[in-house]
Amino acid sequence: PHTPTPPSATMSKEGPQLRKFMDKQLSLKLNGNRQVTGRLRGFDQFMNIVLDNCTTAGSDVDMGMVVVRGNSVVQFECLEPVGR
Repeated sequence: PHTPTPPSATMSKEGPQLRKFMDKQLSLKLNGNRQVTGRLRGFDQFMNIVLDNCTTAGSDVDMGMVVVRGNSVVQFECLEPVGR
């Protein structure tokens, strides 16, 4: 099983270390007890995240490409194997 990673564990002074998760399917737990799933297409130093083919928990409706504000991310989980 995949171990959820708290956002603070992937931060450095240069910003989040998310390159190894690019083009992988992620599940993000957001504040307000929300959850979204999508393919990671981009991120910035504030951990704002761009997800493609994004869906919300309990829905198969594809919202397309969305930007998730970094300060709303509580936890993320990669749903695919990640190379070293």
